[in-house]
Amino acid sequence: MVYEPQEDSLLMETLIPGAYGNKKAIDIGCGSGILCKRMKEKGWHVIGVDIDPEAVKTTQKKAGVRVLQGDLFQPVKSEEFDLITFNSPYLPTGPEDEQLEDNQTWAGGKTGREVVNRFLEQAREHLSPGGQALLLISTLTGTEKVLEKARKSGLKAQVIAEKPLFYERLLVIKLERA
Repeated sequence: MVYEPQEDSLLMETLIPGAYGNKKAIDIGCGSGILCKRMKEKGWHVIGVDIDPEAVKTTQKKAGVRVLQGDLFQPVKSEEFDLITFNSPYLPTGPEDEQLEDNQTWAGGKTGREVVNRFLEQAREHLSPGGQALLLISTLTGTEKVLEKARKSGLKAQVIAEKPLFYERLLVIKLERA
């Protein structure tokens, strides 16, 4: 099931910077393609990646960019990017959530950090010098734990945007090589 743009995607979309020159960007978990489309409009050379084959097709159709199927950075091996975006599956889940058809679009595991932590462990090696990554999480994910994991993974991390949503806040964390 393809994740349709909601408050989290729309928040991320507002933070996409303009590109100057031959700058490369990647959207991990591209879903509907909203971030790929915005990056392309802002002048980036964009690649999308999603684990879901339907999301790959949807992003190719809506954003008109190259999209690869795979888990996180697996399809791009050792490539580096000037901008990485990831609207991660960030919500904590329980056994009852495993039955839901669309859970891979939002389910971040027991703590909400399982996929986020794997992303953080891999992101530094894919960031070009001077590049940045934008990671979206929820306060339910455990903000301090995510920031700590980023630092342990060799990244500078700071919250650059917040948006209240029901009983949580959506956060965008900017990551750079430490």
